[in-house]
Amino acid sequence: MAVPALGFFKDFAPPIFPAIGLILVPISSAIIYFVGADKSLRANSRLLNRSMWLVGVGVSLIFVYIIALPNWSVQIPGSDKHLQIGFGTANWSLTAIGKQDKQVIPDATPEKLLMAEAAFTHDGVIGVWTSWTVALAGSVLLLSYFCGFVAWTSGFACLAKHRSNAQL
Repeated sequence: MAVPALGFFKDFAPPIFPAIGLILVPISSAIIYFVGADKSLRANSRLLNRSMWLVGVGVSLIFVYIIALPNWSVQIPGSDKHLQIGFGTANWSLTAIGKQDKQVIPDATPEKLLMAEAAFTHDGVIGVWTSWTVALAGSVLLLSYFCGFVAWTSGFACLAKHRSNAQL
């Protein structure tokens, strides 16, 4: 059994911890194995409801991740990689340098703020956004990504278990 949308999870990993895409393959295998081996799970409406709930939670968390990723990260020019930033152009997320650049640039975007400081590195990001907001935004992205994946995979594993038990 394969995990639906595994390519998405491998290719769109959070910038704060891109290696998690590789970690998800053994995690998905373990989830599928343990759900398949669990003899207490029988084909009934409770298992079906649980699987649908898990898929719904997974989709919701993935949706949060997809919405937040372009707002809380910046694509490095000429690359397909992203840099983790704070919470967009929110004043409370910016350092004094970031706030100053935001006032000078009328239509400031995170990309323009980094461009103004020639700061397309992690150290440059910390010059524009406070380190705690970069860490918090990255943590929220990482948690929504990881928990979305686990819920998504568990939900589809339960659906497969329900289907295989129903055919017995």
